[in-house]
Amino acid sequence: MRIKARHFVVATGPIFSPQLLWNSEIRHPALGRYLNDQTVASCMVVLSKELVAKMEDDEGHKGIAALPPNAAEPQVWIPVSEKRPWHVQIHQDPINFSTTGPELVDQRLLVFLQGFGMTEPQWDNRVTFSATHTDIMGMPQPIFEYTLPPKAVKEAHEMIGELAEASLALGAWLPGHLPEFEPPGASLHLQSTTRMGKKPEDSVVNENSIHWGYENLRVGGINVIPTATACNPTPTAVAIAVKSAAHLALDGKVVPASYDKLLEDQQSGTVAS
Repeated sequence: MRIKARHFVVATGPIFSPQLLWNSEIRHPALGRYLNDQTVASCMVVLSKELVAKMEDDEGHKGIAALPPNAAEPQVWIPVSEKRPWHVQIHQDPINFSTTGPELVDQRLLVFLQGFGMTEPQWDNRVTFSATHTDIMGMPQPIFEYTLPPKAVKEAHEMIGELAEASLALGAWLPGHLPEFEPPGASLHLQSTTRMGKKPEDSVVNENSIHWGYENLRVGGINVIPTATACNPTPTAVAIAVKSAAHLALDGKVVPASYDKLLEDQQSGTVAS
């Protein structure tokens, strides 16, 4: 089947987008390059008896009674900053008890801490596609080559150290959920495999998401984000998509500056995810 259109948009994610382009024999030199992931560390804490004893609600209930079973779980977001290039989430999220069953711990006492660190995109970090093996969809099998740069390694260890210190101030670690790094890809925030840029030598699309050399082909998604992030990248991808859609709808006319400002704010961490 052949489909004809004035414009095409590829927006199938940081792995499937370059996979689709590769399988379509659209193979820009930077395709799949600059694969970027966030370092992730987490732990689970059981609140200390001392902290629980200090709790009191508006009706005078004290201790564990001040935490009703249907109480909303905490949702705390600590944003990234220059001196702390990672963001932290604090909530309940009682996931995968490995050595202690949920029936043995009152879930109201659980606090889950998770940190997301930044990694600068590197040319040699990439996803390529096999010429001989296919995935379950019959597409070329992805192959990953990824190494954390020294700066990201250093900051990741600083991040998990802060996480450990903060968690011990709340209570004791739940067995099986001590501070640890989560496996590669756990952030679900893979980025930059079709990155945006000002020149085709180190990017796949231009500032309006147009694929270099193809005026009617645009690429969208978090895979076009060119810089490191430490928060959920979806708002950035949406801002880029809105700007690119406006450029398409306006037939190449100047896009309102407000879109550029939104992008800058999100990438600097001043817009919460």
